[in-house]
Amino acid sequence: MKYFCFFTVFLLMTAPLISTAQDKIGSFESIILGNYTRYTEERILFHPGLFTLQKNARFFVCYSRPFEMKELDTRSFLFTFPYRNTSFAVIFSSFGREVYNEQSASVISAHPVSKRVVFSAEVQTVKTNIPGFPAESDYSASFGALIRSSRILLGLRLLNAVSAGTAHTQTVSSKSVTIQAFLALTESFGLSVGYLKESGFTESALFESRLKLMNRIFLVSAVGINPLYYGGEAVLTFNRICFEYYVKEHSDLGTTIHCGIGFMLK
Repeated sequence: MKYFCFFTVFLLMTAPLISTAQDKIGSFESIILGNYTRYTEERILFHPGLFTLQKNARFFVCYSRPFEMKELDTRSFLFTFPYRNTSFAVIFSSFGREVYNEQSASVISAHPVSKRVVFSAEVQTVKTNIPGFPAESDYSASFGALIRSSRILLGLRLLNAVSAGTAHTQTVSSKSVTIQAFLALTESFGLSVGYLKESGFTESALFESRLKLMNRIFLVSAVGINPLYYGGEAVLTFNRICFEYYVKEHSDLGTTIHCGIGFMLK
């Protein structure tokens, strides 16, 4: 864990030196660029309003193994595209294996109501499967608002504001509030913070620093609180393709890996 701490401090100290004073401010996409499916899994920093920053359709395929346990494997697919003045996304995810399996599907829309304000809406269904028991399903709706300026993004989401079903999974039956903030110090360096309050659980927070190098390499360092963990991410971009690898070290449960590939369409 001390290496993740060193990595975080290193980014915070060196990024202003690497990013020149002539950098333009406001290119949020260049800093936030990464694999959105990781954020949809962790939820704390994800906001659908970010899709409105994209001008092209994109899709991502990802794989995660939490705490080095194959029973918790997660496979995700995300497709996002703009249509007229609204951005849409479709997300599919499969969690678990033989003993317990959970599939979820979400449809998201994000619509700017003004130059600085974006509203988002999401409909999700979750189906659970346990051998020897009938499959059950939950349904929910989430809503959010994103305020943007030349340097700052502020987001608020109400997760599972409306829910129903029989599965009663944590994902759907637990109402949550998330608050996100993104600060672009330069075109190449930015900071992010997320806050999550979920009914029945203690509050949690996530801090990230994001650094862009040579327009092709993106480095991210992360520190989470409640639970305590450290993370590091590298994203490599080649024309319209990006590769992502993320490692998270939990203070008690061990290592989580996340890898994926994304494609930008014309």
